[in-house]
Amino acid sequence: MIRILYRHRSGTVVTELPLDQLNDAMRDSQARLWIDLTAPSDEESQQILTNLYRFHPLAIEDAVNESHIPKVDDYGNYLYLVFHTVGLGDERMDIHTYEIDVFLGANYLITLHETPRESIEKLWNAHSHQQGGLARGPAYLLYELIDRQIDN
Repeated sequence: MIRILYRHRSGTVVTELPLDQLNDAMRDSQARLWIDLTAPSDEESQQILTNLYRFHPLAIEDAVNESHIPKVDDYGNYLYLVFHTVGLGDERMDIHTYEIDVFLGANYLITLHETPRESIEKLWNAHSHQQGGLARGPAYLLYELIDRQIDN
């Protein structure tokens, strides 16, 4: 599933920007984008990561395949990050780890994860329902995302 949160240069926040408008939004350096991919299909991953953003093939390969180590790779005009969170399962003492892959650019944050995460959902809702949503930029949004993962 792909969902797109878009803050226009005027400050207007659009929750669910249609994919056919994403190309124009990407080119506006004053706009802010958060693209969240939850359990994306191969086609969805390719559409965003390869066709639109043209990320490095090694970063894409890492993003679509589960990694067991956290990392940060600097590709010049964007960063690729992998970090893991933990969550409790249904059984007593049942602990799961969850991977979150992130692409961070000057005006965008792209998150990929295989299962819905409550902390991501709460952050999404907070930014989509406030006038200042995404106002501090994608780097601050990444900080909020990591902070919420740690707090949960």
